[in-house]
Amino acid sequence: MFLIKALNLFNIIKWKNMFFKKIIIICFIFLIGCEKISDMSDLKEINGVYVLNTNNKPYSGRIEGLVKGIYTKGQMRNGLAEGEWYFYHGNGELDRVGNFYQGKRNGDWYFYDRNANHLKTETFENGELIMTEDKKNN
Repeated sequence: MFLIKALNLFNIIKWKNMFFKKIIIICFIFLIGCEKISDMSDLKEINGVYVLNTNNKPYSGRIEGLVKGIYTKGQMRNGLAEGEWYFYHGNGELDRVGNFYQGKRNGDWYFYDRNANHLKTETFENGELIMTEDKKNN
C-alpha cells in the first residue's frame, strides 16, 4: 500500500514538473514572438549610429523597412548593424545578403539580380573590401 501511494505521489510530482516546464517554454516562445520590430522610419542616423526618433537612444533590436529605396531586414545592437542582413529588390527578390559586425560589413556578401541570379560575392574584413568574385563570367 505504501509503495502504491509513493508511486502515485511520484507521478503527480513528475506531472507537475512537466506542466510547469511546458508553461515556461510557452511563455518564453510568446515573449520572443512579441519582440518589437522597428521600421527604419522610427530611426535616424547620428554620427553613424542609428537612434530612435523619440529619445535619441541607440537602437537595439530587429529592424525592417526601406533604406535608400531598398527593403531591408536585419538586427541592430547599440545603434549599429549586427549579424545577418537581407536587402530586397522592388520585385521582392533578394538583392544581397551579408553580415555586419559592429556596424561594418564582415565576411562574404552575396549579390543577386532582379531574377535571383547570383551576380557576385564580395568578401569584407572589418568593413574593407578584400576580394570580389564575379559570377557572371563563370
